[in-house]
Amino acid sequence: MRAFAQSGRYVYAASGAHIRRQQRSCQTYILQKRMCRSPARSKMPLNKIQCGLSLGSAACLLTLMACVPVEQIVEEQETRILAPATERAEEVLHDSEAPELPVSSGALLPKERLLQSGILDIGEASAPLTLLVFTEHHCGYCKEFHNEHFLYLMSDFVDNGTLRIQFVHFPLHKYANSGVAAKGVLCAARQGKGLAFSTLLFERTFKDLESQLTYAKEMELDTDIFVQCMESQEEDTLLAEQQEWAMSLGIEYVPSFLLNGEKFVGLPYYADLRGRIEQALTKQL
Repeated sequence: MRAFAQSGRYVYAASGAHIRRQQRSCQTYILQKRMCRSPARSKMPLNKIQCGLSLGSAACLLTLMACVPVEQIVEEQETRILAPATERAEEVLHDSEAPELPVSSGALLPKERLLQSGILDIGEASAPLTLLVFTEHHCGYCKEFHNEHFLYLMSDFVDNGTLRIQFVHFPLHKYANSGVAAKGVLCAARQGKGLAFSTLLFERTFKDLESQLTYAKEMELDTDIFVQCMESQEEDTLLAEQQEWAMSLGIEYVPSFLLNGEKFVGLPYYADLRGRIEQALTKQL
């Protein structure tokens, strides 16, 4: 199998058993991204091929020849924040292909810290690598990261102290309760249960204020403190500052990631994400 480097990533040429891999890679370059976005500024046709290289280049042509085009775009996959992304994003891993989820060797829920900036921090503060995750509770791919990839990362890297994960909950204006959900996680984190509350929001359909008060009682939070926090303008200001900071980093889609400052967009296969982390670890040695 031959691989052609493109902007630090790889496109694989077809070869027998690797055809499935190539199909996934090719679909990467069609504007059917594995991310959630809000209404578009750009009017680019949805079937326009985004290859990064000239269509005449050998790498792109070899990849496209082995592709099975994707024709439908689920609205949730097209929930955009600002402008069309050019970074790599991959299609959903089918259940039949998914390995059994690992069980973290740590506690059922890892110890969390709420940073002054409002970022939810998981893992050892001394970890050599930091994965910053920009997420949102209506985004299906964000939910998949939270329910699957996060568990793998805990087992493979966080538990042994090589990685810390930081969550930034990035509201999408497309969803009326997106900001309320982000604020709910922040207020639950004030009581040490931000991660658990975030997990509950991904699981439950309703994310409005009344529903969140029910969830707070269910999680045995101090509801008086939770209500005061949800009514606080200080928390709104903190979330607004957090969103402005994210925009300054060029965050345009959720999920988006920064691994020790290197940005990539869309939900990758876990094997690809693990490879990125392992490569970054070798650079630390």
